[in-house]
Amino acid sequence: SGIGKGLPKLIPVVESDFIFSAIGEEMGLLGASAELIFYMLLAVRGLATAARAKSDISAFTAVGLTAAIAVQAFLIVGGVTKLLPLTGVTLPFMSQGGSSLLASFIIVGLLLKAGDEGTGREALIEQGSGSVGSQTQVEKAMASVVHGAHARARRGLDTPESGVLGRVALGNRLVSLVTVFTMMFALLVANLTYIQVFKADYYQTLPNNNHTIAKSAKVQRGAIIAADGATLAESVKQPDGTYVRTYPQGNVATHTVGYLSSQYGASGVEATMNQTLTGHSDYSTWSSAINAMAGIETPGSSVVLTINSQMQKAAEQALHGHRGAIVVLNPTTGAVLAKASNPSFDYNDIGSAMSGNNASLVDRATQTLYTPGSTFKIVSLSAALDSGVATLDSTYRAPASIEIGGAKVTNIDGEAWSSLSLKEALTYSVNTVFGQLGQQVGASKLVSYSDAFGYGQKLGQDFSTVASLMPDPSQMTEWETAWSAVGQPVGQHSSPAGPQTTVMQNAVVAAAIANKGVVMNPYVVDHILTPEGATSSTTKPKSLGQAVSAQTAQQIGEAMLDVVNDGTGIGAQVPGVKVAGKTGTAEVSSNTANSLFVGFAPYDQPTVAISVCIEGSEGERMVGVAAGVAGKVLATCLRVQAMGAGV
Repeated sequence: SGIGKGLPKLIPVVESDFIFSAIGEEMGLLGASAELIFYMLLAVRGLATAARAKSDISAFTAVGLTAAIAVQAFLIVGGVTKLLPLTGVTLPFMSQGGSSLLASFIIVGLLLKAGDEGTGREALIEQGSGSVGSQTQVEKAMASVVHGAHARARRGLDTPESGVLGRVALGNRLVSLVTVFTMMFALLVANLTYIQVFKADYYQTLPNNNHTIAKSAKVQRGAIIAADGATLAESVKQPDGTYVRTYPQGNVATHTVGYLSSQYGASGVEATMNQTLTGHSDYSTWSSAINAMAGIETPGSSVVLTINSQMQKAAEQALHGHRGAIVVLNPTTGAVLAKASNPSFDYNDIGSAMSGNNASLVDRATQTLYTPGSTFKIVSLSAALDSGVATLDSTYRAPASIEIGGAKVTNIDGEAWSSLSLKEALTYSVNTVFGQLGQQVGASKLVSYSDAFGYGQKLGQDFSTVASLMPDPSQMTEWETAWSAVGQPVGQHSSPAGPQTTVMQNAVVAAAIANKGVVMNPYVVDHILTPEGATSSTTKPKSLGQAVSAQTAQQIGEAMLDVVNDGTGIGAQVPGVKVAGKTGTAEVSSNTANSLFVGFAPYDQPTVAISVCIEGSEGERMVGVAAGVAGKVLATCLRVQAMGAGV
């Protein structure tokens, strides 16, 4: 970027460990390479001094001192450029630090001393002009012994300690060292070329490249707009000509929109759509192409989300006072209508979130794995019905406790029935029945159907999620399979205990049942608007496949309807609307549990699917809490859709 034109103050520890980054930024590839070549020449010069040293001690000292500087430079530059693991050493003669600089110059002084001895300059000074050319008695005695090609230096400068290795042997070793040092620094130059030439575009477009963000402050960044037209983020021009990111709706959809900081980089849509939002060469229209070729900077394109601001606010308000997450999907397309996570952060005070324990930065909807509890019984029941293992009318014993695989499966609060159909067992969420069902279905089918619903893969077309987990079926015991069918991970083996799910994954499962068994990959970006307001691209819904048949999905939906009407999900009821759902209470310790709910509405023609997880506190009873939260959010979402607001 030119000397004095870089942004070295944005580089951490730039005065010492990362000073080479500043050199590379301001002086470019040629300047940074020249710096490395200087170190290589210093190493060669030091080894040349060792080659002409008067004694073995001087030779070894010169080699050691030279290696100290060369290896130190190689280690720190290799670490800064990601060629080697970063070590906390300074760059000789460059990094701030009096001790390092003093030590480097002492090394140079000792090398100069060895060089003076090797050239004979010091000896000539001591001998004076009258003694030049004369031989002492010691020299005459040595002359009869030390002669030939192996003699290290002129006999006039020999001492009893010289000549052990001999010039030829020492020379060969020093040539090898020169080769090694040359290869080391050549490797650094090659790696630097790779970074600054071949990977330049990659690093410049990284959403968390704070240099790029800072330099783009003079370009109008595109807005992020909700589906109902509410502006969630926009850039406002300042008197000095720069632009500052503002948030007209306040802290709404923070984890989805993401933060933008010259110090901390970017996250969320600000990161994934960074190239679109930032002004860049655009050849979509004649005027844009002419401006691009003329070097005229153009505003970035705007991103319109699938998020509905009213639904989003309802979800965030429902989470107030709770830790957890809510996801609302369009079941037929996979569009994310709302995605809330609490605790959250303040757009304008991201530094506080960074300096804390970062809990507020974690998107619990996509990045946290939870025990699904009884919400997973939807998957277990789907596997049983779709594979023909059982029907909704199949009956099972329903004691308070039952032994499967040599260990017990128990019901919550010790509830017991003489026998129940599978439909009734789902309504009342009976663990002992589903433990028996898991035993019948088997580990392989249970894991296979889980994968069909999205387990084991990172969901999201334009955002990332943590993959939900199931164990390797070959490692699952009969008891573990029973508890997995219940939704509680147990077991110890190399593969993870399962099931473990994200709130987003649970929403995808509910949406698939509402969508006749077809699993849709969720997305948050609906379309892109050019600076002129034209739509340049639109996200197309993508299916992940048919998890279960339409008939099985219809039967599961029917059973889920009874859960809300007459069972554990009564709290999710919405007046005048049929809601289908499933509750879950997932134990995370002996006296702590999370509350979960998944469902969809309206039952006959589903337009929303919802997933809720509320984290419990120690000793707090969480039964039905998530269902109540889901009922409030569903009521608002359905009302917004009825009004036709951005849906």
